[in-house]
Amino acid sequence: MKKQSLMLMEQSRKSSEREKAALQQAQDAITEKDAAVAEAAAATSRENFMLELLTDASLDMADVGQIVPKCLAKMAKRKKNFGKYDDVVTPVAEDMMDELLRMDAEFFVKGSYAEHSTRAVNNERLTIDNILGNP
Repeated sequence: MKKQSLMLMEQSRKSSEREKAALQQAQDAITEKDAAVAEAAAATSRENFMLELLTDASLDMADVGQIVPKCLAKMAKRKKNFGKYDDVVTPVAEDMMDELLRMDAEFFVKGSYAEHSTRAVNNERLTIDNILGNP
């Protein structure tokens, strides 16, 4: 009986050691699972951050897409505004040029050019006022 008791005790001890080993393995598995969960949470956080960056970049690019048409619209407005001024100024400028050409033609037809050119040779100062006949 002593041998049987010793064998039972030995089996009980071995069984207890196996239970301790199984318990330790279970605790190690739980620790590894917790580490994996923490790593997955960190990876998810990084992924969310990258998605936010990509979303922000996408929104920025969408804004850039709006800038070009706005600039083109403003440039078109400026051309219209310039056209408005051009429509007002052009007839006046053309009238001024026509008047100057008419005066030049009269000046040459009268033969006054020869007088003024000889005066210039005689060291007289030739000015527009002299040509127009203003003292």
